[in-house]
Amino acid sequence: MPSMTTMIESEHAPRYLQTLCRHFGRKVEASWDEQTGRVHFPAGVCDMQVQGTQLRVTCHADDEANLTLVTETVSSHIEMFARREALPHQWQCVADA
Repeated sequence: MPSMTTMIESEHAPRYLQTLCRHFGRKVEASWDEQTGRVHFPAGVCDMQVQGTQLRVTCHADDEANLTLVTETVSSHIEMFARREALPHQWQCVADA
């Protein structure tokens, strides 16, 4: 299963996790607590985990096309919710275990 991950550095990492999950949860299944979140998109799954001042976002899908759709959706929402601070992030492939 193809996967990609990115790290977002922000002192507001927990808030971004909750905001993203709450927003996506209006349209698709989402669950979260203060440290972790999971969103079930039709095209794949997005897992989020707060690690100090970082938010690790990892997306999984059945194929590359769906993975691209999920990562682009998540990226556009990160940018939308981070209007007051730049949150540069770069997706990297996750090696299969």
